[in-house]
Amino acid sequence: RGPCRNPSTSSWGGRGGLGFSFPPMQFGAEVEVQSRSDPHTWLAGRFKDLAAPGQVGGAVVVTFEAEEESWDAEVEVSQVRLRPRSTPEGGERTSGLPRGWAPSCGSRASVEVCFPASKAQPRRWTVSELRLEQGDFLFVSARGDAGRVQDAVVHRSRARAPSAQPSLAVLGFLERQLVQVPWDLAGWAASKDATECLAQVFRTAGLLAARLIQRGGGGGAD
Repeated sequence: RGPCRNPSTSSWGGRGGLGFSFPPMQFGAEVEVQSRSDPHTWLAGRFKDLAAPGQVGGAVVVTFEAEEESWDAEVEVSQVRLRPRSTPEGGERTSGLPRGWAPSCGSRASVEVCFPASKAQPRRWTVSELRLEQGDFLFVSARGDAGRVQDAVVHRSRARAPSAQPSLAVLGFLERQLVQVPWDLAGWAASKDATECLAQVFRTAGLLAARLIQRGGGGGAD
């Protein structure tokens, strides 16, 4: 832990390391962040790291991408969830709601609808009320800021069932650690041969994410 002179694995997990079944998450994995101004909207981003390296924390760093800019932001774990498996990586479209998935107009069934990124805002999923199905198109009313309602017609491939993914808060607290790896194991740890062994470490230790960090020039690792 702390500064190391040898290559190390930077890892983080839940309290106690064992006992939860949260799937391993890669650095750069797509996540969804609940909007502070609109609790019905989740913004697409990518997990970058813990907000406070070396400390127990309740926030992570997420990278957001709009059409003309990208930025990093610290977000409380209670506002972050993993991307549902039904949603392709980096995509606005899903496998689509099957025809007849939800009742027709007047049922007030909820779906999540994808709205593409704008010049200043990332892609987002907004909880919407399904009012009518007509072929491959859905007539929805999206809930917005301050109770505003935005009516829209979207292709069913841009809609999905409401996400059931829990927030990262179910892990308790998150802790980042630097674990020293001996020089004679550093090369192996970065090879394909180590994949299954490290996967076993993930399962046994209850880690959520891990990676090998090495300084250039043989000067040690972070």
